[in-house]
Amino acid sequence: MMNKKGFTLAEVLITLLIVGVISSIVIPALISNTQDAELKTAWKKAYSDISLATKSIMNDNAGTMKGLCTTTGDQICLRDKYLQYLNSIKTCTPSTIAGNCWHTDSTLLQSWYTINGDDAGFILNNGMLVTFDLNAAMCDSTYIYPEHCGTVTVDINGFKGPNKEDKDIFVILINANNIKPDALHLPNSSKYLYQ
Repeated sequence: MMNKKGFTLAEVLITLLIVGVISSIVIPALISNTQDAELKTAWKKAYSDISLATKSIMNDNAGTMKGLCTTTGDQICLRDKYLQYLNSIKTCTPSTIAGNCWHTDSTLLQSWYTINGDDAGFILNNGMLVTFDLNAAMCDSTYIYPEHCGTVTVDINGFKGPNKEDKDIFVILINANNIKPDALHLPNSSKYLYQ
């Protein structure tokens, strides 16, 4: 007679239980890390696209953003300048932006800055939401940086969540001669660009 050896049902169940517990701990962390990496990559791409468009706009305007639009608060003018260099599938005026080119709930943005119906925007062909706020046509505002002109706010994955600053929503400051991520209010916006 042959002596057959194998696992008992109890041993198999205990092994499956251990594998299940380890999986429930490891898999969510892996998914979260993957999502964070995807969002960081998308932010880098978005910043690069906005940066290239800004350089082209400045080349068309004697190397500066000063006087690009004649009236402070002319969000549509600023949006249209960027539209020349970015591929959009939908544009919105300040009165139509909520729910069309941006979220309807302004609490989705940080408490210090909201899209409140004064911004113009568009949706890019990759689904990214972009809004524009022209704070000073002659870039004479001293908000955060000298020669501040306005802001570009992006939601890099569109209407999908998490819709939180420094996760998928970032603010870019437009200055007279460059753009910068708003690292003062959103510290990860700068850090993610260089990781």
